[in-house]
Amino acid sequence: MRYTGTDCPYCGRKFTDSDDVVTCPECGTPAHRECWESAGGCPNAHKHEGGFVWEAPAPAVTPEVREEPAAPRGETVLCPACGTPSPEGTEKCPVCGLDLGMLGGEVTFEGNDPVGFRRERKEENGDAYNADGGGLRIDDIPAGEFATYLGASAPTYIFRFRRMDARGSSRSWNWAAFFFGGAWCALKGLHRVALLVLAFTFAVSVLSFTKADVAYYNSVIDVVGEASRGEITLSEYQSKLLEAAQNIPEETQAWRTYLADALILVKCLILGLYGDLLIRKKAKNGILRSRELAHDWNTYRRYLMYGGRNRLLYPALYILSLGLVRVCAFFVARLIAGV
Repeated sequence: MRYTGTDCPYCGRKFTDSDDVVTCPECGTPAHRECWESAGGCPNAHKHEGGFVWEAPAPAVTPEVREEPAAPRGETVLCPACGTPSPEGTEKCPVCGLDLGMLGGEVTFEGNDPVGFRRERKEENGDAYNADGGGLRIDDIPAGEFATYLGASAPTYIFRFRRMDARGSSRSWNWAAFFFGGAWCALKGLHRVALLVLAFTFAVSVLSFTKADVAYYNSVIDVVGEASRGEITLSEYQSKLLEAAQNIPEETQAWRTYLADALILVKCLILGLYGDLLIRKKAKNGILRSRELAHDWNTYRRYLMYGGRNRLLYPALYILSLGLVRVCAFFVARLIAGV
């Protein structure tokens, strides 16, 4: 095989006679088939428009063909600069040239690109880093940083962000935001939105309590109070609750209930349509804030991973707050109704 001894541009291992090698139909760049499929394209794709043609490097005076140990194939890693996936154990990113083993030291930012840990690329144009980052970017930030921030849900959200950009729209669809509303916002760290949803729920709850509802719950409160003071027996308690349910006044404000249901549906639709946009803005702000706080790459990654993780305590607190909001809304509706 004429590529034997040449480095694979993806994993850096030398080709052997037994390797399954594919070549780019545009420029002839060779690569391991597995590396090619994992990365999804030619590493020199950005040069195709300029008529780039791959040429085998000149052999050394005393060539020494040595097969590198195979890198583990169980997982892939995302380049933190451009988001390109590579097999675990890869020394450098095949697209942007980032040394994946050099994640320490000082890190600064040039525009929206981390530059303190780059390694020079030996290419014909001699640049150290492509102007566009050499890979996928979201809001002019490398997708790898979004992936680090978003964690396990990154593939889903990055796909949705790309689809939003392709359509030129700020809307998407998020079923979790539609069904779980404020609890979902609390889980994702969208605290201001969760508080707004709580305030909205309070207002709608006040609206939904009609005079008939207030009269019924007043009767229930009176019966429960008598039972707690030991003034009635269990059978009397049950019979009085049944009597209260049977004597509910005739409803004359049903429109309030229908209006409240319509407003709740509108709230769910808004969160479903703009939930992904809220996540995108939160991730972008979190990334930029982490850049201001961190002075080395490892600290920066820790900030990203901590800022984007889900927090199960917050939805639990939200659900408890939701119950308190309903109780408060009842007493406000009671004052308004004067019952």
